[in-house]
Amino acid sequence: MLDISTIKKNAIANLKGRWSIALVATFASGAINFLLTSIEKLLPENGGIKFLFKIFQFVCTAVLSYSICKVCLDLTNKSEPLTFADYTESFADWFKAIKIKLWTLLWTTLWCLLITIPATFIFLLSSGMALLKNFDMNTMDFKEGFNLANSDEFFKDFFTQYIGLAILLIVIIVLILVIFTYKHLQYGQMKFIVQENKNISVRKSMRVSIEYMKGHKGELFGLIFSFIGWIIICCSPAFLKKPLENILDPKVVNLITSLLSIIFFAFLNPYIVTAKANFYKEVRDAALASGKVKPEDLQ
Repeated sequence: MLDISTIKKNAIANLKGRWSIALVATFASGAINFLLTSIEKLLPENGGIKFLFKIFQFVCTAVLSYSICKVCLDLTNKSEPLTFADYTESFADWFKAIKIKLWTLLWTTLWCLLITIPATFIFLLSSGMALLKNFDMNTMDFKEGFNLANSDEFFKDFFTQYIGLAILLIVIIVLILVIFTYKHLQYGQMKFIVQENKNISVRKSMRVSIEYMKGHKGELFGLIFSFIGWIIICCSPAFLKKPLENILDPKVVNLITSLLSIIFFAFLNPYIVTAKANFYKEVRDAALASGKVKPEDLQ
């Protein structure tokens, strides 16, 4: 059983006296993401330009996230100060960073679809039967008086009438969230594995990550959840939007609150990712010591 508090203390020790590079890396990534999001809002809704820009944004997000993980892993492995070059050198591995994000997204989506498609089919079939049962062919209207002109009113009346279907829909949504979270925890060590083992393929890194995380998924979830208080504080600028919009232009307010959130997360994110890097080293050592993963599996 891993000691989460010790892992977090080690992260603070790793960052002590070396916050600058972690802050610069995180702030640079946050600023780039903010710039890309702002540009996206200016693009026309229709047309291929926005679609292509979304692909570009996806690529940038993958590479920037990968680079921050690299810096934080270096903080746990090196005692000397890091430079900005330690952050940017991982840009050369941009293709692997994209493959990790795509591979994770692909398998997470497939698992979600595999388990939720049957439940969704049952829900749609049950909903269809309920609607047909209450549809009067003579008047071409619903017996229960469902308001088709207003979608919000229609679903409200429908789910009030059929509480069982509302519960089923909630169960399906919760199931998707659980599977999504579970698979992300399972694949959560891929970036660190690839960064530490340059010759390993992305596909093999996924298999190794699954082995590393056996018996530790709950602990990783607990580690991430332990930062919830700090995350809420970092999101607090969003609560200032409404009051500020009464005295300032909404665009100015959005800029101010977004920049404040970037600054707050620039301090928090290195702490979280460095803690994750320490967690990675713990599960790696445990897996290698137990024989679940052999050194040749990392080649």
